[in-house]
Amino acid sequence: MKRSKTLAERVTNTLIGRAFGLVFLASSYVVIGTQAFAADDKAMRKAEEEVHRAVNAKLAAYASPNVDKYFSFYADDMSFCCSRDAWSSKQNYYMYWKDRVLKGDGPTKAVAKGLRLQATPRADAVIASYQMPITLGGSQPQDQFFNMNEVWVKKGSRWLVKSLFFSAGKVDSAGPISLVSPKP
Repeated sequence: MKRSKTLAERVTNTLIGRAFGLVFLASSYVVIGTQAFAADDKAMRKAEEEVHRAVNAKLAAYASPNVDKYFSFYADDMSFCCSRDAWSSKQNYYMYWKDRVLKGDGPTKAVAKGLRLQATPRADAVIASYQMPITLGGSQPQDQFFNMNEVWVKKGSRWLVKSLFFSAGKVDSAGPISLVSPKP
């Protein structure tokens, strides 16, 4: 004759069954979640590598007289701001830059120093922060440097600068780069 289970036995068996189920479910989430984060980390690293190459290509174009090539790295709806100016548009920046290059006052050298890249978890945007020493051409070449912060977004297969903020610095006569103190 089959003995019927007491209420305590049924509750215990139910709790043990649920506990094993929860352990299995939790283990599954850990395994699946770890793989998902690994995929995100891989995608983030790939995005950062792509933007690293794009920053260097943009700076090569910046230091050349090819204004259109330089501006091909900017989204049409980009905005930019210098610490001294109000926000502006790509069109205004383009007109200013084209005039400067036509006068022979554009940069002849630009590099990214201390480039730091931070991708979003979905790897669809990357923040690039770096110092940019440049040499300006013209009749009296001069060295300058800027603190750069850019937001790069992926549009199709290309990375473009969506937002740019920069502040001017100076190169000390002794050589090291230091920030310019804001005027009161």
